[in-house]
Amino acid sequence: MRQCKICKQTKELNSENFPNRPLKKAPPFRWECRSCYNENKRNKPLYWAHKMLSGARRRSLDRGWPPCTLTAQDIWDVWPVDFKCPVLGIKLVHGHEDRYNSPTLERINNDELYIKGNILIVSSRANCIKNDGSWQEIMQVAKFYKQLEESKNA
Repeated sequence: MRQCKICKQTKELNSENFPNRPLKKAPPFRWECRSCYNENKRNKPLYWAHKMLSGARRRSLDRGWPPCTLTAQDIWDVWPVDFKCPVLGIKLVHGHEDRYNSPTLERINNDELYIKGNILIVSSRANCIKNDGSWQEIMQVAKFYKQLEESKNA
């Protein structure tokens, strides 16, 4: 059992109640319970920007690209003011329950690196749709399914 340092509730010490942290010099579980951790850290949009930056840097290194020069402020500068996906218009909500609404960092032109002017924040669903297709291919798929739907309704 462990008492959360924030809400002072005593809960069973497991990964469901207390997030794991794989650090060698720290206890294996955080001192704040999962709900307090999410409320105080993970649900803050600036935290998302830092996580996206970390992911962009890791992907750049994994692909053998030059190091990513973006900052968290660069990502925050392109964040939608209304917290809605500019492509699909759905509310951006970080979380594991509805991953399609989670914000993702997208490169506008996949032939370029993660650089200022080539990034956009969209929902995971919009990013999955775009994935690696060109805009012409995406339009072709959209036209196909539109015609298919229209022929079924006729």
